[in-house]
Amino acid sequence: MPAYIGGPCVLPLTKGADSLSFSNRLIWNVASSPPNDKLPENDFPFWVDVRDVARAHVLALITPDAKGQRFILGPNSVVYSDIADIVHKHFPGLLSPPKEKQTFTHYQIESENCRSILGITEWISFEKLVVDTVDQVLKAQTPHGPRGSQP
Repeated sequence: MPAYIGGPCVLPLTKGADSLSFSNRLIWNVASSPPNDKLPENDFPFWVDVRDVARAHVLALITPDAKGQRFILGPNSVVYSDIADIVHKHFPGLLSPPKEKQTFTHYQIESENCRSILGITEWISFEKLVVDTVDQVLKAQTPHGPRGSQP
């Protein structure tokens, strides 16, 4: 039971940003927003990298104690201004300096069984999730990648 799922796509983005999933489009919309645009309102703060979702699926299939269990995958609690900060840090030419810092009061989720049953003790960072997503979209839009280098 993953939260928002972000991260790079296995299949090529043949239509650039138009090929993105709903969650990845949220990231791209922040990354490509005009300088004076207001950030989206926060609705759900939990994110997980698609590579961690794939790993959890495999572990759930091969771990006998996982039978009949539900696993909530949402290790990263973030707001849209966190995405803007990451994009500005790694792709400063893409997004102007970060917009307003958002706050969002939300509930917590319980995912202890991901550690205790599946053995997942480390997750891909949200920063890597955002960087890999934005980088893939930029490479799909330009033949030589975001920094002018060969793929």
